[in-house]
Amino acid sequence: MSQCKGHKSGLCFLGILMTQTVVLKKNYEFSRVFRRGKQLRSKSVNLYYYRNSHGINRLGVTTPRKVGGAVVRNHLKRLLRESYRRYQDDIESGWDIVLLAKKGKNMPSFQTIYNDLGGLLQRAGLLISQNPLEPTSAECDH
Repeated sequence: MSQCKGHKSGLCFLGILMTQTVVLKKNYEFSRVFRRGKQLRSKSVNLYYYRNSHGINRLGVTTPRKVGGAVVRNHLKRLLRESYRRYQDDIESGWDIVLLAKKGKNMPSFQTIYNDLGGLLQRAGLLISQNPLEPTSAECDH
């Protein structure tokens, strides 16, 4: 994020330019990442990633119906998106990334998802900075 002065694109909030995440929406975009990309797994998240030709990162988030009802799935998607948002400035550009929430006995906390995603991004070699900041406990009270 950078200062807003003179910028005509993006969202400006309290003088900080907020970059908008580019989202994978089409079925064929998800299919390409699943078929051609690589996969890493953790307890709460599966990470699929595939190099794209756009030079920007694009994110897709999905949760299978086995995870639970719509309310549970939407909550997990919000947690995944927020975890990604906190890492996005540290991720190398030019990737299509799909995050898939996994079914577990209990609903994972934000801290669990955030840590799992960080570990997966590190294992995949997608992080520019190999020491991302840990969220404080106040940030994790979701």
